[in-house]
Amino acid sequence: MGRSTVFVWASLGGMLGVPGWKRWLAGLPLFRGDRNRSRDYALHGETAPVVPPRQPPILAEAILDLLEDPDKRATLVDRAHRVVAEYPTWSESAHALETPR
Repeated sequence: MGRSTVFVWASLGGMLGVPGWKRWLAGLPLFRGDRNRSRDYALHGETAPVVPPRQPPILAEAILDLLEDPDKRATLVDRAHRVVAEYPTWSESAHALETPR
């Protein structure tokens, strides 16, 4: 991962966004398939290129666009860090679940 330029996560499954968030924190821009679970953090054109599922030509075009534009990559990563920073940590989430209301 240390020598990567982008991280492409074209999964049709879940994982709570953990793989993508880890790559963001490592300074890599994330590509994400347009899935309901990712729409609150993978914001097309703001934090990540979001592409429709099962559309390899669109995904390939988005990858090439980002590979050729280091400023755009840096902007997406910066915005993504801000979005991720607003979410509770795993510890905060666990504490909220354990705390009676």
